[in-house]
Parts: sequence; structure tokens; C-alpha cells
Amino acid sequence: MAKKKQQDEEEQQQGKSSKFSGLGMKGLKEKAKALFLPLCIFSNVFAMLYGGYLTYMGTLGMTVESIREEKARSLLFKEEVFKDKPVVYALDPFTVNLADDDQRIVQVKVSLEMLDEDGFEEVVSMGAHARDTIVQILNGKTFNELQSIQGKLFLKDEISVALNNQLKRSFIKDIYFSRFVLQ
Repeated sequence: MAKKKQQDEEEQQQGKSSKFSGLGMKGLKEKAKALFLPLCIFSNVFAMLYGGYLTYMGTLGMTVESIREEKARSLLFKEEVFKDKPVVYALDPFTVNLADDDQRIVQVKVSLEMLDEDGFEEVVSMGAHARDTIVQILNGKTFNELQSIQGKLFLKDEISVALNNQLKRSFIKDIYFSRFVLQ
């Protein structure tokens, strides 16, 4: 009996020195189990709210500034690079065979919009070379590729990139088709 009292006193002294003095191992496990479920629920609700917030900000909450072509052009010409008014160089009209099996042709009149007089002079000096580049691009196209609006826009971009790679002092800002007839 005396030994049991002595053991109880030692356990109480050890229990007072530990952080969880009133809790035994069972009490600590029960507290952890009791806190686990609310902690899981809280973290789950927080994750759903944060995900909802990110989704909202990425879709409906995002405000996109609408910009019109006139506004974009006015902003472009305010920069020092675009001080001068653009110059348009019209190439002579030409007829090109397409890459189709059934002998289709395209008749095109192309105008190149340059940024300044230097670019105009450079394009005039390369004259036949510019026409040849456009003819090569058109020879590789089929009727179906050029029939749609998207095809014509893609063609403009392709011609612009090809000619800009050949220019040294300036670049072509835009390309216009004054006449575009597919037969």
C-alpha cells in the first residue's frame, strides 16, 4: 500500500511538470479527435471559398478594357517612332496561278502601308523583289485557303512577315488588297 501511494505521488509530480498536467494519454487523444473534424471542415470550406474567388477573378470578375482601332491608332501615332504619317505604296496588279489541281487563278492588287518616306523608298528600290515574294506566297496557296476572310487575313500576315524580313531600315505596317478576285 505504501508503495502504491508513493507511485501515485511520483505520477502527480511528473504530471504537474508536464504541459498537459490534467490529461492523460487518453484525454489527449480524445481532444485531438475532437479538434480534427472541425479543423478538416474549416480547411475544406476555406479551400472552396478561395477556389471560388480565384475562378471569379479569372472569369466574371476580370474587367477587360475595350480598345477601338481609332484609339489604338491615336496612341500609336503619339509615340516618337510614328511621328510621320504612313505612306502607301501600290504595286501593279498581277495574276497568279494557285496550287490547286484545277487551274485556278487569283488576280490581286496589293498596297503596302509604310511608316515613313524611308520605308517607301526602300520598298520602291526592291520593287520586283517584293512582287516576286508575293507571287511565291500566292503560288503556294489553294483556292480553299484564300476563299475565307480568315484565309485572306492570314495571307496578309504572311506577306507582311516575308517582306519585313527583307527590309532593313523600315517595316511594313499593313497590307491592303484593292482587288482580290479568285477564279
